[in-house]
Amino acid sequence: MSKKKESYPLREQLKRKLEEAFQTLTGFEEIEVIVGIPFRNGDDPLPEVVYTARKGLENIGLTAKSLVLCVGAPAGEKTLEAALARNGGEGGVAVRGFLLGRGLEGRGWAIRALMEAASKFGAPLILLRPDLRPQPDDADEEGRGFSPHWIRRLLSAIRDDEQDLALAQFNRHPFAHPVESLLAFPILSGVFGFSVRQPTPGIFALSQKLILDCLSAKEKWSGEAGSYGFDPWIVTHALVEGFPICGVPLGAASFRHGIHRLKPVFRQITHSLLEAVVRHRKWWLERSDAISAPQVSGTAPEFPPPEYRHERRELLRHFKLEFNHFDDTLFREIVPNEFRERMERIADQSLSKINLAAEEWVDILRRFLLAYRFEKGFHPDDIVDGVFPFFLARFASFMEEVNGVERALSSANRMTKEIRDEIVRREAEHILEEQVDLYVEARAAFRNDWCNRETETAPYLPRLGAWEFVPNVGVILPQELEKPDGGSVWAHKVYKKLIDRYREEFTRFLSEHLGIEGVIDSSEILSRVHSFMHKLEWALNVDIFPLDLSTVRGAGKMANEVCEAFVEKDSFHLKPDVAEAIIKQTPPSILIMQLGYGNVGGLLKELDPCDALSLSAWTDRQPYLERVLDIIESEGEPNWFQKAPPKPVVADLTTLSITSDLRGTAALSRLAGRVMVGNMQKGWGGDFPKLYFLLRLLKSIVGMELFSEIWKSFAADRVDFSERLATSVRGHWGRLVLSAHNAFENKHQRIVAARLKRFAEHLAEQHPKKAEAAGLLKAAAEVYHLSITLPDATFVPLSAWSWTSYSYRGGLGAPTPLSSLVERDWATRDFLTAYLEEAGLGDEETIDKKIVELIGEGREPEDLREHLLGISVDPDRLVVLQTPSGKPPVAAKLIRPLDGPIMEPVSDNSWESRYVLNAGAVRLDGNVYILYRAYGEDNISRIGLAWTRDGIHIDGRLDHPIFSPSHPTESAGCEDPRVVVIEDRLYMLYTAWDLKVAQIAMASIPVQAFLERRFDAWEYHGLAFPGLANKDAVLYPEKFGDRYAIYHRIDPNMWISYLETLECPWPRKGHKIVVGPRPGMMWDGIKIGAGAQPLRTAHGWLNIYHGVDYERSYRLGVLFMALDDPAEVIYQSPNPILEPETDFEIGKTEGRDYWVPHVVFTCGAVPAADKKIIALDDEILVYYGAADTAIGVAKGKLRDLVPVLNGDK
Repeated sequence: MSKKKESYPLREQLKRKLEEAFQTLTGFEEIEVIVGIPFRNGDDPLPEVVYTARKGLENIGLTAKSLVLCVGAPAGEKTLEAALARNGGEGGVAVRGFLLGRGLEGRGWAIRALMEAASKFGAPLILLRPDLRPQPDDADEEGRGFSPHWIRRLLSAIRDDEQDLALAQFNRHPFAHPVESLLAFPILSGVFGFSVRQPTPGIFALSQKLILDCLSAKEKWSGEAGSYGFDPWIVTHALVEGFPICGVPLGAASFRHGIHRLKPVFRQITHSLLEAVVRHRKWWLERSDAISAPQVSGTAPEFPPPEYRHERRELLRHFKLEFNHFDDTLFREIVPNEFRERMERIADQSLSKINLAAEEWVDILRRFLLAYRFEKGFHPDDIVDGVFPFFLARFASFMEEVNGVERALSSANRMTKEIRDEIVRREAEHILEEQVDLYVEARAAFRNDWCNRETETAPYLPRLGAWEFVPNVGVILPQELEKPDGGSVWAHKVYKKLIDRYREEFTRFLSEHLGIEGVIDSSEILSRVHSFMHKLEWALNVDIFPLDLSTVRGAGKMANEVCEAFVEKDSFHLKPDVAEAIIKQTPPSILIMQLGYGNVGGLLKELDPCDALSLSAWTDRQPYLERVLDIIESEGEPNWFQKAPPKPVVADLTTLSITSDLRGTAALSRLAGRVMVGNMQKGWGGDFPKLYFLLRLLKSIVGMELFSEIWKSFAADRVDFSERLATSVRGHWGRLVLSAHNAFENKHQRIVAARLKRFAEHLAEQHPKKAEAAGLLKAAAEVYHLSITLPDATFVPLSAWSWTSYSYRGGLGAPTPLSSLVERDWATRDFLTAYLEEAGLGDEETIDKKIVELIGEGREPEDLREHLLGISVDPDRLVVLQTPSGKPPVAAKLIRPLDGPIMEPVSDNSWESRYVLNAGAVRLDGNVYILYRAYGEDNISRIGLAWTRDGIHIDGRLDHPIFSPSHPTESAGCEDPRVVVIEDRLYMLYTAWDLKVAQIAMASIPVQAFLERRFDAWEYHGLAFPGLANKDAVLYPEKFGDRYAIYHRIDPNMWISYLETLECPWPRKGHKIVVGPRPGMMWDGIKIGAGAQPLRTAHGWLNIYHGVDYERSYRLGVLFMALDDPAEVIYQSPNPILEPETDFEIGKTEGRDYWVPHVVFTCGAVPAADKKIIALDDEILVYYGAADTAIGVAKGKLRDLVPVLNGDK
């Protein structure tokens, strides 16, 4: 199995093929086991294998309760026809088969299809090889080869011994499967600590529980697993996930790999094993040194294995061919020189002997394992192929050792051939076990080497980013996902597409339903949205459900009408007699007391048992739910449940006393198949009681249907039904934004919105007089998911659910961001789904399947990112949590003291003839020195220098650069300098660009040398994060405690890092996101980055930063940080303080060449007066690149730029 991920299009193709094939798998009432045979081509003795498997099933009495299923590639069509013709008559075990399409030819795909079939029937699966040779004359002698008793033995291990994975084990000749003996056996023992002698037999039995887990595993197998790659995959997966594994001795077998088959077998198994080592590294790194072994299920007679010989000369010939095939670059990188040179001498000469000792082979395996994980300069296929010649050398050496034993015994001439062969076989096993012992002894050293390499190669920063759809709620995802077919998908591009779509939907709603064109005053927009919700409430009251919800009759009538209109599926709930038995076993005492029935008999005499069970949720609450679940978990069976339409039950809240929250209400109602509602007392429900009632009722219906589908699937699986059902109820909660719970809840809301829309369309069609009311309901359904943040930071939610919930809880006005859970969860699920789809890694169904799996395991609170993307995210460790401040006051705009730029390109200087831009600035010796980026005729950026006494008018400018590229990583330029003075040195952070990766670099120069223009005194400190794409770094000029603080930008966020010394590279740990782009239509909604160096004020640190919006316009804003903590945001301007407005910033002057229009971008700012600490009424000067072509300056007072310092809120 290679490192490529499974192809999503192929999964879709398989899904369609299975839907078609499963239509033929009908008419089976109950299947207790499936025997699956993945076949390849016309050479397989498939008809005989099927025949023998049928006999095995008939012998154990499963004729009518079993199925033999053959799945293979189109090349095996005639073989399948022959198998069906021989075994497809009337009576006996049913035999079916189908072919997979182009691209799905590998054994891995066939096994996956067989697993899907086993899952469909809720049955265990026995997997057989298609090349088995049954015993002659229909014999069934145990231990002498493939025969019907194999079926009994394999199934018994699953059913009787309660194992989840049974591996066939055989008496084999030592040379019969060298890849297993010399590679798989030692790696599983030495890395995973699991000593299984034959981990790749090709014959298995799998429990239904393991099958379900495999089908939902995030690391799928595919056709790339070939014929043999699946075996290590399933063994390591079952081991790591904690499934019981056993070996099933089946006697002698003649499986063998000829020399011509060794390489494909080796490649498939090695790829799969090495991938498993990498994938499960956290598991085996944390595992103790103890060695475990599988349980053995039963025994088999010890018949001698068939004779098997390899020609050593042929092995040596293949070794030389394979070794000399490689350019020695790979070997020089991985293999010790002395050993490599010895192998070269053997490969270059016509030697008949080769000696690769076990110790050397173990060392080679260890080195190539490390290379597979950490050597990024070589393709995984090349690394696997690079091991192969050494494997051949070890195999030849092993053969020589074994043959030496045989020769020694033959010379003694004192024993029979049978005894001699048995001694040779045992000695061969001893050699292999000693080799494994060597690997096991090296486990600690290998783990240490692995951890050291992990540390050395770990990324400097996690490749994660945070994006917001709702203010102050970040969604953290990997910045990049690799596509199965190569290439990458970037999260920021997916995010932008979503934001663009949401913005278009929002503006269309404003236009079509609120009568607003464009974005006007935010208070007006909120007012009209509020009015829209009131109109919808009025329409529900007058035209759609003109009922009095304060009465039991009115609430009940509306519940009946809603159920009639919106219920689409039967509920899967307790049968009435079972509900009655549960109530008798654990009476709902509070319900009985409140209704005045006296005892449980009186309750059941007056109420339907399912109605009573549902009502008890509103009186006896969570403790009663727990007692009911205890009964179901310990005694429940699928036959306790029935499929039937759900029914509404109305609680009279003037009779029933509800004094606490209704947690547990929905769960008991679902178990009872009832939709619970209560009459709403006058004044309840906030501003939108009818809409609130409708939406809660509809969500209850949808929730019942969804849980019913899940519970039905548990029943069909026939695996831990009662435990999984009870767990699904108890675990129905979640805190994390991307928890399975929140994604599941959002699925409820998506269905609610879809049904509301369909209902509205049907209402308008059937009742034209109600078209206006229907139109309002349809419009609400279409924006049910939507929220937007306006350019002035006003949050506008549009979900009817959010408005009704907020008002119901006593909220006034519009829902707050943190109360708008529908919009939050909808957007985050959209983001995750779109990201998976664009990367070819999954879709909505992928997410839903994982959610169902987690629900059944009680893991609904867990993070979907870990399960679907393989990342574990701790927001507290990755993001600096800022205190939400509501809507901040507006900052004043910077003022341009000049009508045009202060600096432009100089045509006479070739190095700065095209563009000048992005200037850093520093006050020294009475001047403001401007270090600017210059771009010339050779398309390379350099750093130039100008100076000014008043900060506005340039007094001088050098005609040569003061800093130029001097290292390969900056061969295309040194860009965007930002400078600070620390002690007596001027430190400059800049972007090093080599046309491949933009990286942060640092250099410094003594202040005196700078003033004396001795620019040869620059000292290059190096790259901050070598190899990491990163920009926009600024350095604080003072220490915080004993550390320096630095901001930098990995798209789309600003990160903070801390340094103990001003040396490169910077530390690998302690980095956090300090601030990110804000959501919706805000001016910094796509990405942000540091701008000018931090300026110290009397009240905090002033940062002028840049932001980019959805129109790709660059603007400047204020980020004001705490004086003692550069990670604490005191104020962030909701508006830009400088944006492209003049011709030279917009880039539209006729006849001028502008590099990037619509840009103002700063790298430097200084106090307007020469002082170290800026006071409230002091001005600052901000230098900025305009349209990436010229340099401008703007000014503003601190009190105007940071209005919170004036007491403004």
